[in-house]
Amino acid sequence: MLPLLPEKIAETPLPIPGSQYWTILRRFGRDEMVALVCNVLATALVAWWTQNIFFIALSGPVFEKVGFFPAHIREACIIYRTTEDSKRKSFWHYQKKALKGGLTSLVEDVLVHDPLYVTMMIAGLMVYPGSPEWLLSLSSFILAILLVPFAEIAVHEGAFWKFKRNLQKIGFGSEKYYETRFCIDNGVDPDKFMENMVMEFDLEYDPRPRLYEDLYLDNNVPEFSGRHVSLRLRKRTGITEGFMQTAQIVFTKAQEKIPEIRCQHRYFPILKEKMYFIFNGEMPSSIQDIKEKEVRLVLDRAQKGEGMSKVSFHRTFSRNDNLLVSIDKWEKESSFFIVEVKARKSPLLLMTVMRHIMHGYPVVQTTIRKSDMGSF
Repeated sequence: MLPLLPEKIAETPLPIPGSQYWTILRRFGRDEMVALVCNVLATALVAWWTQNIFFIALSGPVFEKVGFFPAHIREACIIYRTTEDSKRKSFWHYQKKALKGGLTSLVEDVLVHDPLYVTMMIAGLMVYPGSPEWLLSLSSFILAILLVPFAEIAVHEGAFWKFKRNLQKIGFGSEKYYETRFCIDNGVDPDKFMENMVMEFDLEYDPRPRLYEDLYLDNNVPEFSGRHVSLRLRKRTGITEGFMQTAQIVFTKAQEKIPEIRCQHRYFPILKEKMYFIFNGEMPSSIQDIKEKEVRLVLDRAQKGEGMSKVSFHRTFSRNDNLLVSIDKWEKESSFFIVEVKARKSPLLLMTVMRHIMHGYPVVQTTIRKSDMGSF
């Protein structure tokens, strides 16, 4: 029997971001094609109007820049028309996003595509002097388009590294691991499930339940190459060890891993990178209550508006140096509980555990965060 899940999980249990490379390539390639049409049309019109070589040569590169905006403006208009009246914002709100998208492609064209195109054209003319110029131009143009996404991804990854580095400078710690999440029906005995994990993977079981109290805050932290961002204040209590209090910025990126050998199951592990600051004194109830000035300023900039949600659950777990298996139960009654598996080093180890769980228990694999699962 599969767990009776909230509608959101039942309908879309595995939302995962698409390939960043293909996402960027589709957007930039489309904009470049429109710009190319503008280039050709502008050149033809100027050539019809004047025979001045300077104007003819300049017209294409200048007027093609207009072509980076029409597709984005069209998308904004469609979103505006199809949004419900009660939820629709001003027309200019959507057009600002359109202009931002077009401007991104324009900047990439000027700073990346054009220099790559010119470099490859010069190299082609020098190495293959007898080749048709139109063929070199076309191949250089297309190849430069294919290289632009790599440049954008490199910029995003550099910004991500700098963001984490700045947090570390003011006292944040960090940890990185792979994890997966399953919803399991309450008809399965959690104790017997954990006993099976302990025996199968040589884990040490800690039966003491810990209470986790999370306050999730809306944030405006950049997603950095498709990473989902959470900003939260977490208070974790135990039976004998007091409590641990942290502010956390958590980056997660779900992806599908294809096993080398075909099997019955599909695997959607999540790469999680967690930046955390430990509070030694009283647990702050909001970002504004944080006493450490630098931490408060950084997190205040990261917070967006006043939106928030609270999540409370009890966790028990078993672990060894490479693996952790936890069971999370909501404080209020629910038809299912959550099993999370975390592997610090090897996604292959994680997939081994995933296969064991999916093979032996009625589960629903999900990449949705606990804070997004609704009212349970």
